[in-house]
Amino acid sequence: MSKTENQRRARELVMRYYTAYNAANWRACLSLLSPNVIHEHPGGRESGRLSFEQFATRADRIRLQFADISVCASQNGLQAAARYAIVGSRFNIVSENFKGSTPSRPLQGRSFFDIEAEVIARIATYVGRRGQLNQRSG
Repeated sequence: MSKTENQRRARELVMRYYTAYNAANWRACLSLLSPNVIHEHPGGRESGRLSFEQFATRADRIRLQFADISVCASQNGLQAAARYAIVGSRFNIVSENFKGSTPSRPLQGRSFFDIEAEVIARIATYVGRRGQLNQRSG
């Protein structure tokens, strides 16, 4: 498989994940994850599809959505990264980092993915207000 094909497949996998997540299609979302997926997010670290499903159930109650998604992938297709805006109605259920109700502006997020056997094996998510994430990475 060519480098370009590897990158395309990885980007498409990540976009299918966000499409399923935004639609609250948890069955489709879970099918894109390794049985032993590691999910790191502002509220903690969880392992396995069951833990992810429990996280998704909590996220579903707050109607979390990802918008303005941009995805890039490594040449070998084994890593990908996404940048997006997070919008939702309430941010106090999933994590203490989201105290209060709807923020006046969307939160900015970055997620990094490890891909194995054409499924997502690890998701590491970082969230902050516009500018905060750029300060951390510099």
